[in-house]
Amino acid sequence: MIWVYKYDKDYNFIPDGEVYIEEGSEISEGFTEVKPIDGLYKDKFDPDKQEWYESVTQEYINSLPPST
Repeated sequence: MIWVYKYDKDYNFIPDGEVYIEEGSEISEGFTEVKPIDGLYKDKFDPDKQEWYESVTQEYINSLPPST
């Protein structure tokens, strides 16, 4: 069994959208076996590079209230 991670039509990660599938099974469209990177504010998937990246600007991140 392997985890696959869901993204929407704009390639944004859908939290709690991960599921287990049988290893060797075909991965459905809208899913990837590439695990999102911990610590990103808004994960976005690049299907050509097969990797997740941060999709918000540093300015946006700086505007967020500090975590407690």
